[in-house]
Amino acid sequence: HADKADLNGINTEWVQGRSADDGWISFPKEGLNVRKGAGQTWGTVFADKADVNSVTTSQVNGAGEGRGYIQFLEQDKGVRIFGGVSAGWIRGLNDDEAWIRFNNKGIWVLKNQNGERASANVDCATVNERPT
Repeated sequence: HADKADLNGINTEWVQGRSADDGWISFPKEGLNVRKGAGQTWGTVFADKADVNSVTTSQVNGAGEGRGYIQFLEQDKGVRIFGGVSAGWIRGLNDDEAWIRFNNKGIWVLKNQNGERASANVDCATVNERPT
């Protein structure tokens, strides 16, 4: 038993809090697992900032209740955004893809077509139902 240990390193398969229902961390070859309680349920990591090279996830939530979130759809079908987007315009990834500009009457859709720009306005006088 010790109050404090000053070490240069520890080699272990896992570490857990003092109680049997405390969270625990295991160290597989692939990285790090964070679990809660005595079982295999995923735990939560709390941090002020994360600096990573890549994130793989199915959904990103805003901090706090009632915030929007981004959901990544299966099989490269894009993303679904809940809670609104604030932007003047949105464009596809490549120069030849369409883009949408928002104005006070609705939206303006623009597409490069055979080297020429084709456009259309979609005006909204009233809104009868929300899209799903």
